[in-house]
Amino acid sequence: MNHSDSKDSLKRAEPSKEPNKKRRKLSKAARAGLIILLSLLFLGGIGVATYAIWATPPDVKESDIKAPGTPEAQVTPTPDLTTPEPTCTPEPELTPTPEPTPEPVMRKEDTYTLLVVGRDRVGLNTDTIMVAHLDCAAHTLDVVSIPRDTLVNVPWAVKKINSIYGTLGTEGMVEGVENLLGFDIDNYLIINTFVFRDVIDYIGGVYFDVPVYMNYDDPLQDLHIHLNPGYQLLDGSRAEQVVRFRQNNDGSGYPTGDLGRIETQHAFFAQLARQILSLGNLTNLPQIIDLVLQNTDTDLTSGN
Repeated sequence: MNHSDSKDSLKRAEPSKEPNKKRRKLSKAARAGLIILLSLLFLGGIGVATYAIWATPPDVKESDIKAPGTPEAQVTPTPDLTTPEPTCTPEPELTPTPEPTPEPVMRKEDTYTLLVVGRDRVGLNTDTIMVAHLDCAAHTLDVVSIPRDTLVNVPWAVKKINSIYGTLGTEGMVEGVENLLGFDIDNYLIINTFVFRDVIDYIGGVYFDVPVYMNYDDPLQDLHIHLNPGYQLLDGSRAEQVVRFRQNNDGSGYPTGDLGRIETQHAFFAQLARQILSLGNLTNLPQIIDLVLQNTDTDLTSGN
């Protein structure tokens, strides 16, 4: 290769600089657009800076600032301060009522309670139940009767007070009456109808005004009641008919039922007491007492 050839090859290997000069040159239109774009950006920047300096931000309350995800709180309306609040009068203080000082229960001296029970002939039911209060100092005797159908709290089917004796005996009967009345019974007297009749016959009978017509039959007890009303002398059998009568076979009799019988019993026993304590029977009193005690379930003695 000669020298001229090497120069030619170098010339060919060296890239031409003319094309690059043509790519870097912008046309007049491109240069004009670029100038316009830069001017707009410059003006926009000046506007943003001016707004940030001179614009006043709106007032924001701290209560209006809410963290992301926090639910909006309910706004409580401001109360109208023009309406005055009602003035509450304080409640008066209650003064505690002083408790009364309990007084000791003192039993009155020379007073006694006596339970008198009359059994029927079957011996299970006690259709006559009386509680007597004896005041030995005042020489008075008060008697209250308990209706035989009075309801009591017992575990068996017939929840009447006249059924206690046939199930629990004398002690159960006394306890049942005490629970009902709320005070203790000092002594008791359980009398059957036979002793009652014997006492009446022993004193020669009792004069008594029979209040109503009585006609009743109970074959189970061999009880037959047939009496006309009016004042008459009653022997032991007829006296038993008077105190045990409740109603006739047709349902008539005392309008108040068992309460009417209780009133008749009280009237009869008052009349019986008067006649026993009369001058004619005072000498027979010890024999009457012995007759009662020997044929009666009681905790009394002859001295009592």
